[in-house]
Amino acid sequence: MIGNIDDQHPLYKILCQFCNDLLDELPFHNHIDDAANSLIEDNKVTADNYILLFPNGKIDISNSVIDYLNIKTNEYFSTADLKGVKAILKELIMYQIRLKPNMPDNFKKFMSATFCSDSIIGHSKRLYCLVDNLWRCAGDQSTDLNYYSKRYLLGNIYIETLLFSVNDTSNNFSDTEDYMIRCFDKIAFIEKVKSKLPNIDHFEEKIFSLLGKIRYK
Repeated sequence: MIGNIDDQHPLYKILCQFCNDLLDELPFHNHIDDAANSLIEDNKVTADNYILLFPNGKIDISNSVIDYLNIKTNEYFSTADLKGVKAILKELIMYQIRLKPNMPDNFKKFMSATFCSDSIIGHSKRLYCLVDNLWRCAGDQSTDLNYYSKRYLLGNIYIETLLFSVNDTSNNFSDTEDYMIRCFDKIAFIEKVKSKLPNIDHFEEKIFSLLGKIRYK
């Protein structure tokens, strides 16, 4: 599903094509509205269909682009022979970066137009949508606090990697891939150190119990 349009909707294919064309067009404009209007002028989508697809304007467009990226990522994953959680996450992040080679050079436009088009909350939701889909592809089924910590950590790696790609002039973003691997290794090192620390669960329970007593005195 993209936005509120499922794959059985008569406008679904038009919506997919629009999102694809928008990612190609966006680097040449300062605002997402300008890019969308350019597509309308080029008859990539009719004005009537545009209103039906995006009743809330750029907010709906931004959400649709994220959904489209997830769909393309899932399609790629279904055909790729990937094994291992980290290998899957790394490959899929690089797939998204390489999907539109002209995007990293215009990263600020992409972030401001697609991620941050309405509010910080909207930005966070879109980033969560992307990293949650990556974890699901990797087979994550956690339901405890690890569910949130995994998405928080991957969200940081995702943003750091995209930012690095802005100035990457290496062939096929090879330097960006190396940088991303170092980001993953850094997280692995932190987890390794944490595993060697003494168990502090009971200590935390005592602290929270003490704070509770102080609060209600």
